[in-house]
Amino acid sequence: GILMTAILDLRPAVSLLGLQKQGLGSVLQELLGIEPPRDKQKYQQYNWTRRPIDAGAMAYAIDDVVHLFRLREELLSRINEAGLTDRYLLDNFAVQDRVPETDRKPGMLRDGRFRRLSPDQQELLERLHAEREAVAREVNLPPNTVYPNRALLAIVMDGRSPEGVRPSRGMPVEPFNALVTRLSEECSR
Repeated sequence: GILMTAILDLRPAVSLLGLQKQGLGSVLQELLGIEPPRDKQKYQQYNWTRRPIDAGAMAYAIDDVVHLFRLREELLSRINEAGLTDRYLLDNFAVQDRVPETDRKPGMLRDGRFRRLSPDQQELLERLHAEREAVAREVNLPPNTVYPNRALLAIVMDGRSPEGVRPSRGMPVEPFNALVTRLSEECSR
């Protein structure tokens, strides 16, 4: 329920300055002379839902934000020198005026498969999804790791039993078994 306001987006400044390469690494290198870390490629496609998060991935994430204040100062200075401050402020206000979607349903409860379900099936999937989400928060694991999306859909669409799924690696057995029991109870409601 947190709604952020007064965001200072640096992307419009980068665009207004017409920098040839506009990715963060390129902009940091061109404007501040900061070389990107050598193993940056390794973490660009990192699975951020894995637990525990790899220490190298954490360093990668921190490295992406540690220079933002210096970058902001440099970009705003260059925008000012180029006489583009008013234009930048207008572009940034446009970013701020976009209201974020805070109560958006998760993807699997919005996609085409969900819309093709009957109202009763949709309701069941929403209940199963809520049960899985609660357990995912308890065990601090990604929901799809706790109990796969495809298995939830199979229960609803094909009438499969929740007991037919084995826990994934890293999923504690006790919470998994408790979830399976809760899913079975929801199916029999």
